[in-house]
Amino acid sequence: MTSLEMVDYINAERKSKAEAERLTFPCKKYRKLQHNNFMAKVPKVLGETSAKFLADDIFTTGNGAQSIRKIYRFPKREACLMAMSYSYELQAKIYDYMTELEENKGLAFTIEQLQKYCCYSQKRV
Repeated sequence: MTSLEMVDYINAERKSKAEAERLTFPCKKYRKLQHNNFMAKVPKVLGETSAKFLADDIFTTGNGAQSIRKIYRFPKREACLMAMSYSYELQAKIYDYMTELEENKGLAFTIEQLQKYCCYSQKRV
């Protein structure tokens, strides 16, 4: 799981919680997580080992130019540790997501599928 995917996942969970409470997202209670804030937190949570998960990501900017940005590519353990730094509930969801990826040999989910999963798992609880 990449740091970009994790930020999207965290924001999807926050949006789902805000909507369940009939709040707009983002709001004071459920703020939108920015990738640069997440990136700054990684070394604090994972320590010196975080550097080995750092990678380059090539993306296209709004004007069509390509740029390189730093991201993290987390294995299951580190993805769960990062999720746990936000909440145990998020950790469980990330663990389930990573397990599903392993079982489906790398089948990736879209953000929409993750949002549906977040909403579904909240209703189950």
